[in-house]
Amino acid sequence: MNKSANNESTAAMGDATELYDTDGTTLLAKVTQTDSCLTLRIHKSLLNGQGEGIYLLPIDFNVKTGDHDFKSDGLAYSNYMVSITAATYKDMTTTDFFTPSYASDHIIYTNTRLDPTVQ
Repeated sequence: MNKSANNESTAAMGDATELYDTDGTTLLAKVTQTDSCLTLRIHKSLLNGQGEGIYLLPIDFNVKTGDHDFKSDGLAYSNYMVSITAATYKDMTTTDFFTPSYASDHIIYTNTRLDPTVQ
């Protein structure tokens, strides 16, 4: 277990990383990752509230695009799909979520480069 700058503890658990409160007893966040999926479970106390029951999720995405990251690497096409699912759980350790709280949506990002020599 490692202490972060804000005195919270992190622990690597196989393919998962867990974030605990300052005394190391309450699980605040857990990240698991496979080749194609990243799962973030986070305690609502760490989220910025945007109103009654609305929270801002701390997620950023970086995709390859533009001349530097895309064209110069010899890439001609990229397609990203990000599926987002949100649900409310009783606590951080359970896998059972409250059915009315489940929501899912997705975004698709496509980047292509045309070959001007093709006629």
